Amino acid sequence: MSTEEKILFLLKMLAAPALALVISVLLTRFSIKFLKRYGFAAEMGERHIHTKVTPTAGGIGMIVAFTISCLLFNLWIKLAKPSSDIVWLDMRFFLPVALLFAIGICDDRFGMRASVKLFGQIIASVTAWYCDIRLDNILGWALPDYLSCILTVFWFLLYINAFNLIDGLDGLAAGLAVLAGVTMGAVLMIGHHWTEAVVALTLAGACLGFLRYNFHPARLFMGDTGSMFLGYVLAALGLKTSNYDTSVFAIIIPMMACGVPLIDTALAVWRRSTFKILSKRSWREIMSADRSHLHHRILDSHHGNQSRTALTIYILAAILSTVGIIASIVVDMLPMLAVLLIVLSLVLVLRKFAVVEIYNSTEIVFKGLAMPRRGILVNILHPVYDLLVISGAFFCSIILFEEQGNERDFLYRTVISALILLLTMICCKTYKVYWLRAGTPDYLNLAYSILLGFIIILIVNAALNYFNICQWSLIVLLPAGLITMVGILGERIHLRCLQLMLPRYFHHSEFASNCVPTVLYGAGAQLSAYQSFSNLHLRKSGMKVVGIIDNDMALQGLHVYGYRIIGDISRLDELFARYNFRKIVVITPNPVRCNYEILKNFCNKNEVELTFFTMREADEPLEIRENTV
Repeated sequence: MSTEEKILFLLKMLAAPALALVISVLLTRFSIKFLKRYGFAAEMGERHIHTKVTPTAGGIGMIVAFTISCLLFNLWIKLAKPSSDIVWLDMRFFLPVALLFAIGICDDRFGMRASVKLFGQIIASVTAWYCDIRLDNILGWALPDYLSCILTVFWFLLYINAFNLIDGLDGLAAGLAVLAGVTMGAVLMIGHHWTEAVVALTLAGACLGFLRYNFHPARLFMGDTGSMFLGYVLAALGLKTSNYDTSVFAIIIPMMACGVPLIDTALAVWRRSTFKILSKRSWREIMSADRSHLHHRILDSHHGNQSRTALTIYILAAILSTVGIIASIVVDMLPMLAVLLIVLSLVLVLRKFAVVEIYNSTEIVFKGLAMPRRGILVNILHPVYDLLVISGAFFCSIILFEEQGNERDFLYRTVISALILLLTMICCKTYKVYWLRAGTPDYLNLAYSILLGFIIILIVNAALNYFNICQWSLIVLLPAGLITMVGILGERIHLRCLQLMLPRYFHHSEFASNCVPTVLYGAGAQLSAYQSFSNLHLRKSGMKVVGIIDNDMALQGLHVYGYRIIGDISRLDELFARYNFRKIVVITPNPVRCNYEILKNFCNKNEVELTFFTMREADEPLEIRENTV
């Protein structure tokens, strides 16, 4: 096709999304008037953010607009026959939509037990599987029917409930669905899957029309009717993508498009599981609705501003979606770059928003491994973990960079490489280290042993090549070495880092809401000892460290042991006005007298508590514990 024909073709393809937008705006505006009259109203509650009774089940307008536009698109295909690449949309696609629509209407009008609603979602998911909307293969391996059905149902339940959980803020679920629809549409267009691309963009158009009346201050809510519909359509489009491509990216990229709802769901499961382990509450209490979802945390950080919160989450979703689109473009030419982009984006999101979950998980680990005799379990499991990392590293390298060889070659070469690496690490005595209390030389020794192991593998590989025996190519060995180094060394480092960073995660968690803002004075080497001490006592002491005061001008604005230098002693009054701290802990063992007098006078004037952290030898222990069984 010429350039003009391509432009005209794309404009015709956008007719259905544009029509969905117009119909959705009209129907949503009309729905506002009659929904409340027929009992579709969301009451105010403890968890709910809205401050007045608001019509719900507004997703009806979206669903009708989407369905009409798709039906007219089908009619256009039948009458105009625009291209052999554009196929008829299977009408069975709408059967699960009808089931979920009925469930949503009942729930929004009368309320429904969670177990009954889940059963209905399972029925709709099984119906989708029978309609050939299913996960048929993973990485090119065909799945038996029973496993295909189980995984398909899980996939649909994941998406449906992800959008159900994220629908707790004005304009949030609809806006995220717009971004997800546009992303899926772009990815499908790149693969020349025009029909599915139009369906994705039509969904985006219908959601955009609804968003006109759902953005803060919302005039109506989509309810479960709308959120379950969004989850189903995006899950179905993700399955269509996975069936067109057998690579792992066919599953990952649709998940990136819906990244925020899926991450929020994963965090909810993670958070509630850790709370169950740390508390004696029942599963019913743990699994009940809470205000720790992603949008609640960002809303609190924006002081209740719903518009700013929604825009912040839109930006986060747009970043994840952009990464997904870029990954789909470069995956064939630069698969490693696609992997790094996806992993890096997910790590940054989790590091920023999974504070409570990471804190709880860290506390669980170090409560269970507090004693060396328990922590020895970690050392026993390390060889098993290392073997899994090595095997996974070679498997990923083969999938990404090598197309020759068979399963026997893979097993043969992986076993040889794993044995060489494990023997090298044993000879370097890396398994003699208690990694919960490791030092810098131990980490360097581990890195050197892995590097030495791969040098030996290269030598063995050269010998195999000389005798024409099956060998690794360098394009497989180099990425495998990098992944092995990161996987093994990173796990050991993180065990120690989590211990040291526990106070920082605590400071940003929901547990620190009632803690006393505290400033540390002095950024010397003794600060490291204070950090280790605070790992054990910080939660009980109720302190929240806001920063460090130090008189070394070269350190101003830098971070020391995870804490930021916020100023020197001459700026005490300014810092007090900004941070409103109520306590100063002097870390410097021998403060200068003039500085000590400044601190003392300042604390007396402003009613700030002044304490000192000291370490010294003593003739007697401070405390003697009784014997325990």
